Amino acid sequence: MVRLKSDSGLGNVKENKMWLCQLQWIQERVDAFYPYRNGVSIPFWIDTICVPHSKALKKVAIRKMQSTYEIAGKVLVLDSSLHSMPVAMRPSDTFLKIITCKWRFRLWTLQEVGRHIPCERTMIS
Repeated sequence: MVRLKSDSGLGNVKENKMWLCQLQWIQERVDAFYPYRNGVSIPFWIDTICVPHSKALKKVAIRKMQSTYEIAGKVLVLDSSLHSMPVAMRPSDTFLKIITCKWRFRLWTLQEVGRHIPCERTMIS
């Protein structure tokens, strides 16, 4: 499973809905991390779809977030400030750019980093 982090306008703060074209775009990027998947789509978690909006159910989902991070094989960071990064950037520079971008200041980020989940980046076009 891949955990998705986004500040790129892919979320929906009112409903657990996204445009199909957005979900397909994300799925393509997630699947690209696993070239030997034999055509099988890799599941991913995005809060917009997976965290309910009702207060009671949202609390349950938040309590289970840690287990979501534990089973995630990777984190896909879709951050608008990362889209201008050169692909051939040194790993240390990539790391510095990622830890200083907007997603780092979100509530769940510390738990994800604490799990030492590998982060991947993609260019947003």
